[in-house]
Amino acid sequence: MMNEEKEKDNKLKKLNAGGDNRNLADDGNNRHYWYSIIDIMTLLLHTRQGVLQYNNQVVPGEEFLAIRQNQNGIFLTDPYHTANFTEYFNDDISRILGNHPEENQNKHVWDTMPRLIVIPLLSGMHWRTIAIQINYEIYTIDIVWDDPYGKFPEQLKQNLLESIKINILKLLNSNNQLINMGENVDSLIETDINILQHNNEIDQQGQGKNGWDCGPITVSNIRDYIVHYAHNNNNLTGIDYTVSDYNTENHENTITDIRINHINQYGTVTEIGIDEERLNDIRLIWEKNNKAQLEQIDKKFYKEISQLDDFYLSIFFSVLEYYQ
Repeated sequence: MMNEEKEKDNKLKKLNAGGDNRNLADDGNNRHYWYSIIDIMTLLLHTRQGVLQYNNQVVPGEEFLAIRQNQNGIFLTDPYHTANFTEYFNDDISRILGNHPEENQNKHVWDTMPRLIVIPLLSGMHWRTIAIQINYEIYTIDIVWDDPYGKFPEQLKQNLLESIKINILKLLNSNNQLINMGENVDSLIETDINILQHNNEIDQQGQGKNGWDCGPITVSNIRDYIVHYAHNNNNLTGIDYTVSDYNTENHENTITDIRINHINQYGTVTEIGIDEERLNDIRLIWEKNNKAQLEQIDKKFYKEISQLDDFYLSIFFSVLEYYQ
């Protein structure tokens, strides 16, 4: 791994609210396990390996780096943290364009600019996604703000939007230089580009009810964006998410399947042997525990608040917080 990647890894680990030692292989059997940054990075690598197509040569060990150009024109970044969003985005775009101030970081310059950028975003203990589709012909960018709760905070959008505009403008101007064979062309400015903003408004996680499934939903949605884009004429419109609304009948089964698949994918990438028998055991335990929890909730419904266990109190107060 390049020094730049290692430095970013270390910064992310310091911000990793889940800690460095927890991972899907060891802790994924807990149905309420919160995905750490290392988990997300590993699953993103699996997505690049399984979905994106490459034809350029790289040195061994760099086959599925985020920065490596692919034939799909999709840049799936490593996780960003809101505290360092601008720094990470500036850094990645400079490496794509080959104008990074550190010359040894300009080894993966793209000769065709990315048309879709997908960013996993961590803020506190919550995972979100930003998908940016770029139309170089009509200078238009479509931004999809994706929060598993269906409500991406407006203030957070405003905090990130300026960095997005500045860096996409760099890509648009670089593309103009490429298609004009390096001839002098007038540079675009912010007022020349059209920005369309969209929201994934589906509450896929369960606002006020569920505080632990943002990781698996985020990784699932990222894969949905990439697969849909690649198979629908490079367009994100009409996307059908794998994870439905939290209140739909099969929601829990879908999340269970996703988590089981992610444990398997984590083992594949890290070469940790995770056999089918263990995965089946985990599924059975979750199904049994889920039924038991429902029965316990029903029994405790009429109890005084002071008599409730911590698990039920956490749900109760998260619901109160949402409706305040």
